[in-house]
Amino acid sequence: MPPNTSRFGPINETLALGLAIQYRDLAHAAMCLADRADPTLECLSYTPDIHDDDVVGLTPTSMAALVDSTRGELLFLPLLLNRGGNINQVDSRGRTLLHFAWHHVVARYLLEHGAPVPEGLRAQLLDALGKLAGTKVFGANATPGHLDVDGTPIPLVMALRGKNYPWFERCLRPVPDALVAHVVSPGVVADMAALGYEHADTVRPSSASGTPPLIARFDATVEIVHALRERDSARVHGLLKLGAMEAGRFFSCGKNPGDPYEDWSGADALGLAAILDSRAGDVHLMPLFEGFADFHAEHSDVGESLLHLADSPWVCTWLLAHGLSPDAKDCEGETPDEKLSPAPRAIIERWWLNQALPQGQGEGRGRARL
Repeated sequence: MPPNTSRFGPINETLALGLAIQYRDLAHAAMCLADRADPTLECLSYTPDIHDDDVVGLTPTSMAALVDSTRGELLFLPLLLNRGGNINQVDSRGRTLLHFAWHHVVARYLLEHGAPVPEGLRAQLLDALGKLAGTKVFGANATPGHLDVDGTPIPLVMALRGKNYPWFERCLRPVPDALVAHVVSPGVVADMAALGYEHADTVRPSSASGTPPLIARFDATVEIVHALRERDSARVHGLLKLGAMEAGRFFSCGKNPGDPYEDWSGADALGLAAILDSRAGDVHLMPLFEGFADFHAEHSDVGESLLHLADSPWVCTWLLAHGLSPDAKDCEGETPDEKLSPAPRAIIERWWLNQALPQGQGEGRGRARL
């Protein structure tokens, strides 16, 4: 298919739109679109967490599809398609929007509302999205769907060819539309209302031509990161009840939770709670996970326990008092005291000293266990 995107246009406003998408700022994105930002201009790049290389030559619309996919939600792509983006977009590299749909929820939205695929394939792909992950639909050598200039099919098709395709993910714990206002970030909910987002659960799929509906979809296993960053206990608890800890997902966790450009090491939601409690110097978030998670399990992608992540004397003391072992080792064979700063390391050394004292002289006998 011939390209229908542009390499010329109002560059500054379009670059600002790309930043708004990355910063999850709906209101700013809408303002950029109203201020001449071009949804069809190929001028952006993005490095997803699940990919080692920059994806370059993106239009704001394709960036919205890619960013939504890597976050496991549907939020910016509908806005871009409602404010000048083209669901039939083909860029100069021959990529359609489905080439950037690396997640079940984004791929389904595009297929249900008219993204171009060869005749007869749409129903087959939508049916495949309803099957269990890993179900083989196409033969290993089949390449149905539009190919880009490098001969690459859309990720959904690659995921259905009988091979494990790690870049394509399934929506794990969807947030029901009725609960969005209670568990999604209040700023996002307010921006959605101001921009006229519809109720996603009441919109009927349609592959006919026309403007796709302005809706959003959220995943509890992803949304809990935002609730933890904002230290919102009610939202964290609500998302845990929706199964936010059941997927075993790891997230990027860095020095500055407000800066999405920080490089963070991977931790799950409880591990992130330990990190954020440590930075705040109190124990506020971790107790919310009691009954929803195994505190004694590994909580990072390098096998770290919560004590490895508890770089605070108060958090370290709380975890030791609840029975966590200071001799747990991560994948590199290191114990918590080998990785922590001096203050929490001193807490662990005192704990070991107490264990060496005669019965009855140590502190913390009869500790509560999680």
